[in-house]
Amino acid sequence: MVEIKNNLKSIFDNISIVTEGLLYKMFISNKPFITLKGNPVNIPNNIFKIQLENELGSYQEKQSNNLVTYNMLIKFADNIHSDKDESINFFLKYLDTDLLFYKVNTPIALVKLQEDSWGKIIQRFNSVFKTSWKVTNKIQPLKQDPASISIVKNYLNSLDNMSLQLMDSILKLTGSCLLTILCKQKELSYTEIWEAIYLEEIWYNKYLYKDSLRKKELEEKKIELESYLKLLDSL
Repeated sequence: MVEIKNNLKSIFDNISIVTEGLLYKMFISNKPFITLKGNPVNIPNNIFKIQLENELGSYQEKQSNNLVTYNMLIKFADNIHSDKDESINFFLKYLDTDLLFYKVNTPIALVKLQEDSWGKIIQRFNSVFKTSWKVTNKIQPLKQDPASISIVKNYLNSLDNMSLQLMDSILKLTGSCLLTILCKQKELSYTEIWEAIYLEEIWYNKYLYKDSLRKKELEEKKIELESYLKLLDSL
């Protein structure tokens, strides 16, 4: 672990950002940064540039693990010609198991909280996209309305590959296709998104037990989510 951290520090100490015309490019030791797959790394806009600089500085100063922008830039470089249909199908698979569709049975206070929070988010999604979704408190996977799935598919198909790749990472963090799309639509605040994702854990940690280790992990995830949303808003 120490060796890995030292290697990362060595890499980050030698990374620089070079402006070429209207483009930003990542360099290392005064040469173009090339990924393990042999691709140069371009920086889409000034927001990415600023966040990358902040991450590099934070890592050098306190060994921060928040490397969202750095990792996304590598992902963009290596997936520039990725199969869009494959990316979209990955999103659609989440619709049958979306976080927002599966509620607990007990305790009653948590059930009510999920109904209020997740219910409002589903209503907002339906209002924007004219869809309809089933919800359950059972463990069996739901089969959602094909017409609603088709609407989501058409929307995702309208997005550029870079947005889809970034949303893919948000999807894996949130466990919700609906939440991820609402992130792109800027229909929810950062706090609403965060509280929806970890609603159950936040509730238990507040009322039933105090898990300081898990609380710290959640704070790290909170920073990660915020970084993703800033990047997505910039595209």
